[in-house]
Amino acid sequence: MPDKTLEMFNTKRLQWETDEKKFAINYSDTLVDGEFIIGLTIVKADIDPKEFPINNIVYESEICFDAKCKK
Repeated sequence: MPDKTLEMFNTKRLQWETDEKKFAINYSDTLVDGEFIIGLTIVKADIDPKEFPINNIVYESEICFDAKCKK
């Protein structure tokens, strides 16, 4: 079971956290612009959210650092 989940637009996020890393899988269960989307993000657990390299991501696949995700 994921530690956190988030639904947004046509995608869903599942997130797991360990002492060392945070893992997130984003996926669409409906077509988005004619395609299904899946994304994987892995970051160190102690990463500063202000320094998260969001500009390096093709499809938005951020890690939840706040309370917007459900536990």
